[in-house]
Amino acid sequence: MSGKKDDFKKIEKHLENYQNYKIGIQNMKKQLEHYYPKITTSYEPREGSSGSFTFHSTTEDYGLRRLEKREEMEQYIKANSLVLDSIDSAIKLLEPIEREFVREFYFNKKNMKMVASTLGCTLKNTYSLKSEVKESFLISLQNLKLMDV
Repeated sequence: MSGKKDDFKKIEKHLENYQNYKIGIQNMKKQLEHYYPKITTSYEPREGSSGSFTFHSTTEDYGLRRLEKREEMEQYIKANSLVLDSIDSAIKLLEPIEREFVREFYFNKKNMKMVASTLGCTLKNTYSLKSEVKESFLISLQNLKLMDV
């Protein structure tokens, strides 16, 4: 049983960071657009040239570092987008009251008593909802327990 509990703790961590993932992706996209605009370079061989040459310059090094940083940022966006897409897909499978529970408890970070009040449920029913969500997410969010983002 402890395995299931540990698995869900990993999933919960992603749920609790849902809003942070969204903001992180937005900020990373803004930074990419501002600091790393897409640049297309073309090298064409000229007559009498084999088309291959080697050179080394600080400008080239700078360009390569920028390209590596851009790729790193794009990987960050892809990984975090996968987390968000997974969570969004899993939430769609829930009943409306379970979805509301997830929003209030994980995204809005309300305690169980406050969630119960918001949902108009007893505290016992709210814990039952959490249990149902947990069982569903242990199946639909299997991928998140394997991700270290």
